[in-house]
Amino acid sequence: MYSVKETALKLEVSTRAVQKRCKRDNIRKKDNKYLITDEHVEKWRLEIESNEPQTNQTNEPLFLVRTDSQLDLEIEALKLENTELKEELEQYEITENERIEVFTNEEYQLFEKRLTEWRTLQKDIEHQQELFKAKEEGSEQVIEHYKKQFEYQKEQSSRILEIHERLIQAVDKQNNIILQKQVMEAVDKDIISKDNWKR
Repeated sequence: MYSVKETALKLEVSTRAVQKRCKRDNIRKKDNKYLITDEHVEKWRLEIESNEPQTNQTNEPLFLVRTDSQLDLEIEALKLENTELKEELEQYEITENERIEVFTNEEYQLFEKRLTEWRTLQKDIEHQQELFKAKEEGSEQVIEHYKKQFEYQKEQSSRILEIHERLIQAVDKQNNIILQKQVMEAVDKDIISKDNWKR
C-alpha cells in the first residue's frame, strides 16, 4: 500500500493529482488515508504516459502541451484540497484578532522556555517595583514591607515546626504500640517475666 505522497513521487505528479484520481476511482480509505495498491499506481502510470506532453519536431524550443483531462484533474484536485483545508480550519474557532502559528517541536520548546523565563522576570520586576515604590514613600514603608516578609517567613517556619512535632509524636506513639505488642508476646512465650521487666 502506498500513501498519496509516495504515489505522487512514483508517478512524478502532484499530490493533488493523486488525490483527484483516488476520489475519481473510489479508492477505499482507512483511518482517513487512501489505500493505494500497485495496480492503481500502474493504471495511473499508463494514463499519464498516454497523455505525455507533445513536442514539435523542429529545432525550436520545446513547448509542453497539456491535455484538457490533465487540467481538469488538477483543477478538481485543487478544489478538493481547498475544501479539505476549509474543513480543517472549521474545527478551530479563530476570531479576527487571532492567528494560528505552526512550530517545530524544537521551536515550541524554546518558545515555552522563553515564556517561563519572561514570567519569572516579570515577577522579579514587580517585586523590585514594590521596593522602589516603598523607598520613594519613605523608610517606614520599607521597614513595614520587610516586617511583613519576616512575619510571613516566621509563620511558615512555625507551621513546619508544628508539622514536625506532630510527626514525631505520631512516630513515638507508633513505637510505644509496637513495644507493648512485643513485650506482651515475650511474656506470653515466657521469654521475659512480667514482674521483673522494666522499660
